[in-house]
Amino acid sequence: MKAIFSYIREFLREQWNPGYFTAVGTMLAFLFVLNYTFDFEGTVARTFTFPFGRIGFFFMFYFVPYILTHAAYAVAHRDTGMLKSTGFWGLSIFTCIVLAIYIALHDGPWYLLKTQPELFALVPKQFQPIAARCASNVLPLILMGIPVVGYWWRKDRSTMPLYGFSA
Repeated sequence: MKAIFSYIREFLREQWNPGYFTAVGTMLAFLFVLNYTFDFEGTVARTFTFPFGRIGFFFMFYFVPYILTHAAYAVAHRDTGMLKSTGFWGLSIFTCIVLAIYIALHDGPWYLLKTQPELFALVPKQFQPIAARCASNVLPLILMGIPVVGYWWRKDRSTMPLYGFSA
């Protein structure tokens, strides 16, 4: 527990900037109120076509606040080097695309069960909802895991074990 508190103290000592934290906090509060007032994740996302429209929606839904936070950091710390880096942009876009695919496809099997039940014809009728739920949990992990492992294989395998998988 002492180590955690020392990490927090070190972070605050190095990164504390009241203007930056106020700007980000205000932006996040505004976006939370906007999201929960208009139910963007539920109501608005459902108006987009499945899956590509939803992937685009969720990409923007997460990418815009992410980039605004980095822009606020660059302004507050007077350091735009990160925003000028093609590596930063490539990894940011890649990460938000993977996240958008994961979220958009999480309920894909339920969508298919309702719109194309013939795909579940081999599963007995009483087990179709549980099969859709299991597929809803497994499919996005596979679709998210493949690009993450591919990125690690291409960029980081020589310098570290697979993210989070080490003794």
